[in-house]
Amino acid sequence: MPIISETARPRMTVAEYNEALRRIEARVSAALKAGEPKKKVNDIRLELEFELLINFRLGETFPKDRREALLLVHRALRKDLKAAVGRHVRGEVSAEEHAFSVNSLVRRSIEEYSRVLSPPELEAFVGCGPDDYVDIVNPGMISPHPV
Repeated sequence: MPIISETARPRMTVAEYNEALRRIEARVSAALKAGEPKKKVNDIRLELEFELLINFRLGETFPKDRREALLLVHRALRKDLKAAVGRHVRGEVSAEEHAFSVNSLVRRSIEEYSRVLSPPELEAFVGCGPDDYVDIVNPGMISPHPV
């Protein structure tokens, strides 16, 4: 069952977005209670949430082929972020190296999304243009000893 109607308006309201998020969480909760593997359910949740983000920020009529291109970028970036966090948690990198890694990944995500999106679409989707980027993680924000 699709979360968002195929005939919906081009833009969602914040209330519609929040309601769709609640529906995703209800589906996730039901799947976990039914015994579905947690990793599989989490992967599906992240993709549903990403699809919803596209609907909210770029419109429900955003073209399918470009949605798929964004999803491919999203999957690759998520995999790289998971690897970076894993290295930090295992103590393989310092807080400074981890901050650099995350900031580089954010820069790369903007670059990769800009290959699919026009400058105004990129602004709507990530909140900045391709040249507006600043580092978002300060090494002092990162615990030197993983929790």
